[in-house]
Amino acid sequence: ERRELAPLSANLDKLMARQLVVTAMPRWRALCVYSTERWETLREQLERLPNMDPEARSIQRAMLGHATVYDEGAPLALHQTLRSRASLSEQMIVIVFDDESAEFWSEAQLAEIASEEPARD
Repeated sequence: ERRELAPLSANLDKLMARQLVVTAMPRWRALCVYSTERWETLREQLERLPNMDPEARSIQRAMLGHATVYDEGAPLALHQTLRSRASLSEQMIVIVFDDESAEFWSEAQLAEIASEEPARD
């Protein structure tokens, strides 16, 4: 729910007060959350990708195909398709970038990605 997420950070509070687009992350099993303004810019970039390139098509399918709009103030009840795509359960980790974007990760998926990352000095 938006009201549960908003107090976590000032940027998340601003983001949760807006109309949102939630979509699948192409490479990992997580969800991207965008303000509609940020999404429109990204959507235009995605639509310009070369359709004949298999990797570009895969990115378009994931992001454009799963994009779901949530009106301002409406409950952020994620569709089962989105929840399944990201393997979300009760334990969800929210990564906030700014007041226009965030990511939703399952704890297990984020731990798996972290374990695959090479150690940095």
